[in-house]
Amino acid sequence: MTPDPLSALAPYLSHPRESQFETALRIATEACAGQPPGVEDLRDFQGDPLAVLRLLADRVHMPTNANRAEVYGALADLRGALLGEAVSAVARPAPAPAKPAESHTAKPAAKPGEYLPHELCQPPPSGRKSVCSVPSCPCQVPKGKCLECTRAQRRYRNKSAHQRAYRSSEWQRTRTAFLREHPYCECEECALIPEPLRPSAQVVDHIDGLGPLGPRAHDWTNLRAMTTAHHNRRTMRDQGNGT
Repeated sequence: MTPDPLSALAPYLSHPRESQFETALRIATEACAGQPPGVEDLRDFQGDPLAVLRLLADRVHMPTNANRAEVYGALADLRGALLGEAVSAVARPAPAPAKPAESHTAKPAAKPGEYLPHELCQPPPSGRKSVCSVPSCPCQVPKGKCLECTRAQRRYRNKSAHQRAYRSSEWQRTRTAFLREHPYCECEECALIPEPLRPSAQVVDHIDGLGPLGPRAHDWTNLRAMTTAHHNRRTMRDQGNGT
């Protein structure tokens, strides 16, 4: 991390005589010093520290030599300083209480012939009774497998098909080409940041949530590049551990 991002940016930063620019510079100076920005100052930017960053980034005369990487690094460090202090300086709504973990627990999948312990199925009321054909399963059924073993093996087949689709050469070509054209994260949060300041993307996300088996699996208008962490966070929020 740059010890003082503003010092690194100083040779490339213009200083217009604008009150909003002076306010942004004051907020950035306080954030880099580890001090919370003034609430009144942030109010000029609707409490959004990224608006401060955008205004300062617009005033940077970007060099064309090797110093460009230094400027990008200083802007990224300045963003971290601004966001690190923003929560303590501006009142934020309390996050919604998390749902109990049990509601997001995915049911296990079983390979063919594998028994996963489960509650006993309701035995047939009458007629011929036999034990479930899956070894070690004690459930009584008219014939074949019990309902829970059937469901567990169906989940395994569906999961396997999904994984095979992600490993297919067709999807790998789509993924490689898309990341080549969209190298930065495009999640809702990162979309507010200038591209050179965004983290690099490693994952291609399907906006419709249907993955590589969906009808728009290779439609670029249904894709967006994301970091692994941001993609996992989105999956947890929208699907709950993949259930």
